[in-house]
Amino acid sequence: MKCDLWSCGVILYILISGRPPFDGKNDKQILQEVEKGKADFSGPLWQKVSPEALDILKKLLNKDTEKRISAA
Repeated sequence: MKCDLWSCGVILYILISGRPPFDGKNDKQILQEVEKGKADFSGPLWQKVSPEALDILKKLLNKDTEKRISAA
């Protein structure tokens, strides 16, 4: 279930920024970035995003399933 919420975080990130949180030149590089689990929240765009939106995104994209937000 928490992987579904991670996917929601990816979609929300794309809706806000217009790009995926994990990117690369090919599938292998993208998967390596996913495994690292470090989404980029730097840059001028993210300074305009509300603290609440950033908070939920970080909770949804947390690599640690024990710390990732749940639907409950």
